[in-house]
Amino acid sequence: MIQDPTKTYTLLLMLLLVLIGGCKKDKNEHPVLVFKVVNYFPNSGNTGTLITIEGSGFDNDLSKYTATVVGKQAEVVSATANYVVVMVPAGSGTGKIELKYAGNVHDIGTYTYQALSVKAISPNRGPVGTNIRIRGEGFSDPDKPAVVTINGNPANIVSLSDTLIIATVPDKTLSGPVEVKVKESSSKGPNFRVQALFDITPKTGGKGTKVTLIGSGFETEVAKNQVTFNGKAAQILEATETKLLVQAPDGVQTGRVNLKIEDTPIEGPVFTVIAPPTISLITPLSGPAGTEVTITGTGFSTIAGETKVAINGKDAVIKSVTATELKVTVPVNTGTGNIQVSVNDQVVAGPVYTEQAVGISGFSPDNGNVGTVVTITGVGFSTTPANNTVTFNGVVAKVNAATATQLVVVAPQGVSTGFIKVRVNGVEAVSPKVFQTSGVITITTGLPHTSVNAFCAGQHGEFYVLFRTYNQVYKVDPNGTVTLYAGDPNGRTGNNEGIGTLGRFTAPVGIVMDKQGNLFVAEASGNIKKIAPNGMVTMYVASASIGASGLAIDNQDRLYIGARSGSFFGFVIVTNGVPNYSFDLYADPEGRMAIDGVGKVYGSDLDATGRYAIGDGSYERLIGDYSAGYADGSYSDARFGTIGNMIWADTKKLVLVCDPENNALRAINPATQKVTTIFKTQKGFKDGGLADALFGDITDVTIAPNGDIFILDKTNKAIRKVTF
Repeated sequence: MIQDPTKTYTLLLMLLLVLIGGCKKDKNEHPVLVFKVVNYFPNSGNTGTLITIEGSGFDNDLSKYTATVVGKQAEVVSATANYVVVMVPAGSGTGKIELKYAGNVHDIGTYTYQALSVKAISPNRGPVGTNIRIRGEGFSDPDKPAVVTINGNPANIVSLSDTLIIATVPDKTLSGPVEVKVKESSSKGPNFRVQALFDITPKTGGKGTKVTLIGSGFETEVAKNQVTFNGKAAQILEATETKLLVQAPDGVQTGRVNLKIEDTPIEGPVFTVIAPPTISLITPLSGPAGTEVTITGTGFSTIAGETKVAINGKDAVIKSVTATELKVTVPVNTGTGNIQVSVNDQVVAGPVYTEQAVGISGFSPDNGNVGTVVTITGVGFSTTPANNTVTFNGVVAKVNAATATQLVVVAPQGVSTGFIKVRVNGVEAVSPKVFQTSGVITITTGLPHTSVNAFCAGQHGEFYVLFRTYNQVYKVDPNGTVTLYAGDPNGRTGNNEGIGTLGRFTAPVGIVMDKQGNLFVAEASGNIKKIAPNGMVTMYVASASIGASGLAIDNQDRLYIGARSGSFFGFVIVTNGVPNYSFDLYADPEGRMAIDGVGKVYGSDLDATGRYAIGDGSYERLIGDYSAGYADGSYSDARFGTIGNMIWADTKKLVLVCDPENNALRAINPATQKVTTIFKTQKGFKDGGLADALFGDITDVTIAPNGDIFILDKTNKAIRKVTF
């Protein structure tokens, strides 16, 4: 096939023109640069002054630049990626500095022809108090001294000549230009970078807490900053000129956060190490998206952003927060997974939460026995009672009434301490805490007298009961048999030593047992007598009259005697038979004290009108305000009718307090610093649930080695077991 030569020539000519045009375009066009000018200095001077333009995105090819100063052509002396230097031409007046590149004109700022000019500073960074050497011209004047400012703040001038000023960086100054004013003239020089650490956030936490240092003059290159927590080096995660993000190191202790920027050390605020948060209860543990979940525990922060909650890895919205309680909303598509609470990056994992239709938010009462009517609250219940299957620790209970949010059930035969579960249409919800089998069972009503005043539990299920009026100790065997164990059968007093009934007591006020099975009996005089496991009664501590009011024992088998001697009140500690009579005053003790797991003493504090407060051995009232009454709540809000014997229940971490006036057993919780009521009853005699039982008199409370709790009820001549 023969092609048309005219068409071929035309196509070749067009292609050649395109190539020529492309080459011409490439030859004449400059690459587009992104100029960013951050500063220039000086902004004044005379012919020959060098102006430094600071920024980024510059080209180092001098042939591509032109510049003018106050309308006069100026020489571009040097150029790098971050600096362009221009020499001021001959001229006068005030006008623009302009830099032209690739056809684009960049307005740099204003320049003034004058004798005054700030050309350089040294150093160009440092902390408050640094002496800066300012070099330039025209600084001295016979009529009016020069004024130096740094970022607008006046600086103290140390020395001055026409070409050199030494000035001190003033307090509370941020990074900014160094400016010199002489009469009506002023000149700005380079920026001085103030290196300072203003604050840290958060100020509390522990190992792994991410802490932001806020200040100025930080190096943006991580390696040029060093941060320590009380001397321990921390890892720097991010760095800007005003913020450093660091991570508290392993082994961090309370102390100052210090910063070193290259060779400049800076002291910062104190970082306080606190324990991670704890979770004691979460309710409910299941429910649909949008359910409000309450998390109870300790160590939550009320500072915005410091406390975070995640459910199965999804952030939950926090509705409210106190130091001991969080309320959050379950997010959409949560699924099933652990609840985690994080306070300043210290994380604690809680139980599993399940996003589903059925959930139990709570139940009341939270304790009882067979036949106790319990109301369960939650979501997703069937309104038909028979369609809800409820179990108490695996035992099926009868459902008497049902709504979508409430079930009324009866604790079944065979109920024991454990979780309540509700199953509806194959979906099962678990209660946030256990239903506690509780109530009162009588061990014996065979005590010989109503004048009983104290007792203690033995190591094998037996009890030893003290009768002050009769100067006797009775033993109650596990089967309820009551026998005279020590003391004269006729109630005679004395200091006779001997086995069993050959021994003598005089006005005994307290009885305890140590880990070896020895009994100790305190007398009102302050004497302590020992009853060995074989029944031998001997004098253990012979004391001067100190007005003993009770006897307690701690977990190290040290004895504590509540004592009054003249105007001195407090307690005596006996260690291996040696008493320490240095009184720890907390007012006037009455009855047995309690010593908690860390050795803190709790004792009744008697004023002129009665036993209405509790002291802690630190010369001050701890609980109550000496006004009688009945109120649970915080230490300051709690009120007692009277305060009798008390004891530390180690398995429950509570101080149990007899309140005879209110016929109640009260509990002090050192962890929450609150007082609650275990039970409060009418006068009488009846076993059953805590809400139904009756007591004649709440005389004393003791703890068995296995943690069981028993009450001495003198009016009914009984020992009663209390479960809660």
